[in-house]
Amino acid sequence: MNLSKGNGGDYNSNNGGYSSNNRDVNADKKGLAITAFVLSILGFICCGCGAVVFAPISIILAIISLATHRGAKGLAIASLIVSILSILVVVFIGVSYKEEVNDFSKFIQNSEQYVQMYKETGEIPEEFQKYKDPKYDQFWQDSNYKNFEEFYADLISKVDSGAAQGTTTGAAVYSDAFTGMNLIQVQGAV
Repeated sequence: MNLSKGNGGDYNSNNGGYSSNNRDVNADKKGLAITAFVLSILGFICCGCGAVVFAPISIILAIISLATHRGAKGLAIASLIVSILSILVVVFIGVSYKEEVNDFSKFIQNSEQYVQMYKETGEIPEEFQKYKDPKYDQFWQDSNYKNFEEFYADLISKVDSGAAQGTTTGAAVYSDAFTGMNLIQVQGAV
């Protein structure tokens, strides 16, 4: 058996000549699929903002990888699935917690006014009174508060102490009160 390299394929004397090399030149190029998969996982882990940023990029890269017949087809398909799932989770959370997210955003945007009002009156603004409803009691307890009043007093205290330090516009605020997430900081110049 005589095998020697030739132009355009491998010469094989057993089959009488050159065999055509029909492999797609893009088959070994797996970078797009790998990148798409990594971004889809990041988007899923970071959910909220991560999904909004990473998922569309992941989807585009996966589609390009599949359309150009690059390698790692399975990774490209997996990244499409994970990205679509993370977008669906974000939409579900947005729809399910729309009112809470809007209230949280309103508080962040007007935190200085709410702090001042609370300092003057000691009362929770009318637009947040709904969180005193008993249906939220378990949530406040799971968040290590007796009730909404205790949470709101703590929130105001943290916002006020952060503003007094001049380090943040709203200081440390608990997003877990509205969306079930961990402590975040709203940062910026005063």
